[in-house]
Amino acid sequence: MCCVSFFNLHAQRIIVNGWKYSATASPTLPATNLWAYYEADDASSITQSSNNVSQWNDKSGNGRNWLQSNATLKPVWNGTNAITFQGSSGQAMYQSASLSQPYTIYIVAAVNIIANSDGAIMFYDNGATNSFMDVERASSTNTFKIYANTGTLSLASLHPVNSTYYLFKGSWNGSSSSLSVNTSSVIGSVGTATASSPIGIGYIGTNTSSLSIKGIYIYQGGTPNDAAVRAYTTNKWGIP
Repeated sequence: MCCVSFFNLHAQRIIVNGWKYSATASPTLPATNLWAYYEADDASSITQSSNNVSQWNDKSGNGRNWLQSNATLKPVWNGTNAITFQGSSGQAMYQSASLSQPYTIYIVAAVNIIANSDGAIMFYDNGATNSFMDVERASSTNTFKIYANTGTLSLASLHPVNSTYYLFKGSWNGSSSSLSVNTSSVIGSVGTATASSPIGIGYIGTNTSSLSIKGIYIYQGGTPNDAAVRAYTTNKWGIP
C-alpha cells in the first residue's frame, strides 16, 4: 500500500515510496507590524454588484476594510486580479482610520496617465492634506511621489503604462523616509504628519488618469522586513 511520510521538515524534504523529493515553501508575508493587506485575486475578499466594488476586505484579520457606498464612485473588478479606479469618474475607496509614522505602504499597481498636470493618487489621507502617494505627470515626465506635511520625495522619469505593473513603495518616517519603484529607490526627508482619518485609495476628484491595483500591504509602527515582503510579492505577482 502506498504511504507518504514527511522527513526533516526544516530541510523540506519529502519521502514518497522511498524516493526523496525537495519541496520549496512559498514565501510568506511578514506578520510583524502588519497593519492590513488586500489582494484583488481573492474574490472572497471583494463585495461587488455588476463588477462595481463596494467593499474590499482586509485579509490580515484586523477588519480595516476599504468602503464605497456611492454607486457612481465605485471602482471596477471584473473577475480578474485587479481593481480599477477611473479618475474621470472620481472613483475611490475610504476607511475611517489613521496612520501615525513610521508606516510603510507597498502597492502593486499599473497607472495610465493621459495628460500633463494629471495624476493618479494611490493613497491619501483626509483630503490629501497631510500625506499622499501618487504618480503625477508634469512636463511630459511621470514622477512617483510621497508627501507629508512639510516635504516631498520623488522619482522622476518613470513611465508606467496600463499594461505594466510595478511595486510602488512609500515609507513615511520623518527624515529617514524613502520611496521606491521596483528596485529604484530614493531616501530623504518628508514631514512627520499623521495620515489622518479618513484615508483612501484611488483618485479623489475628477481627472483623466486610471489606476489598477492588484495588492496593498501596509505596515505601521516599525520597519518591515523589506526583503521578505519583496520575496512574497515576487512569488505572488511576479514583481520585485
